Amino acid sequence: TGNDLSTLYAPLLRDGRMEKFYWAPSRADIADMVHAMFRDDDVTRTTVERLVEAYPLQPLDFFGAIRGRMYDGAIQQWTRRFVSPAPA
Repeated sequence: TGNDLSTLYAPLLRDGRMEKFYWAPSRADIADMVHAMFRDDDVTRTTVERLVEAYPLQPLDFFGAIRGRMYDGAIQQWTRRFVSPAPA
């Protein structure tokens, strides 16, 4: 499998050397996969569908990055509770 076949050894790309399958998931397929990414975060299917609809041309890793940013923000908020204000 490969995400970027331009980096593959050129002789392997010649016709007959391998089968190429170009995957183009539907919006419903993408929503299913994104919903699976967020299943442990209690994000509703409706919310996921709106997110996918808002960014229709983005690849799957874009939605994974959004999830990562959500965690980053939550961790930053949590750690602020333990930091004392800087002296003036």
